[in-house]
Amino acid sequence: MPSLYLDDLLRQSKRLTEQTQALTQGLTEEQLNWRPDGGGWSMAQALEHLTTTAQLYAPGIDRLIVRASRKRPYKGEPFEPTWLGGGFAKYVGPEGEAKMKAPKKFRPVATPDAQTPARFLAEQENLDQRMRASLDFNLRRWKLRSPAFPLMRFTLGDAFALLVAHGQRHINQAQAIHDLPEFPGA
Repeated sequence: MPSLYLDDLLRQSKRLTEQTQALTQGLTEEQLNWRPDGGGWSMAQALEHLTTTAQLYAPGIDRLIVRASRKRPYKGEPFEPTWLGGGFAKYVGPEGEAKMKAPKKFRPVATPDAQTPARFLAEQENLDQRMRASLDFNLRRWKLRSPAFPLMRFTLGDAFALLVAHGQRHINQAQAIHDLPEFPGA
């Protein structure tokens, strides 16, 4: 039973990739690293943060994919996010109102290089491949520890939702930076 939930996340991820490509195409390293006067991250820092986040989640997701692929395809109920995972995905997603400081290992360097958008897009493609590989899995059965908060465990479906929603949040922030009147070259 292919997962309608993952189909929707894959569509969202594709839009995220397209938005990132349109947003970063032709930008200079100076523009990517420009920060508003009030502080906050640059566009490149937001993309590096997303890349790091995806890379930190990847080993746990990959282990689950290997384990789940040894089982028969799941033919049960459609996936519904858990209370914890679904709530956390909303918290770090575009509608999340809380401002939080990223855990230390998730923080970007002060001045990422010009290849940061390409690295993020490569991680997006890796995430899409992982979701496609999981279409026939029981997304609720397989759980991984959060690399940010090891006491928290997310289902595979929740982890995918968290990564897509988190990406949307930071790409929206990057778009807001790009749209500022004082943005270089605007």
